[in-house]
Amino acid sequence: MDAPWNYDKHGQPVDADITLAWEERAEYLQMVKDAEIALKKDTMLSRTLANPDAQGLAYAIKVYPDGKQGLYEGILKPFQAELEKQERQAKQREQAEP
Repeated sequence: MDAPWNYDKHGQPVDADITLAWEERAEYLQMVKDAEIALKKDTMLSRTLANPDAQGLAYAIKVYPDGKQGLYEGILKPFQAELEKQERQAKQREQAEP
C-alpha cells in the first residue's frame, strides 16, 4: 500500500528510508523466527509477519480505522461475520461459567 513511484522496475525501494525500513523488518522477522525455534513455539507469528497480504490488511486497518469513503469503507466487511460469531461464543462461555 504505497505509491508505485517509490519503487524501481524490480520492485525495490528507491528511497533510502524505505530501504532501511525493509531491512529492519527483515531483521525483526529473523529475530521472531529465532525466538520461535528457541522457545519451541509454532511459527504462526513469523508466517503472519512474512505474509505481505496480512501485512497489507493490518496496515489498512491501522491507517483507515474509520474508512475512507468510497475506497476503504468495506475493508473489514469480509471479517465482520466471523467477529460477530466469536463475540457470541465468548458471551455464551461467560454465561455458562458458574
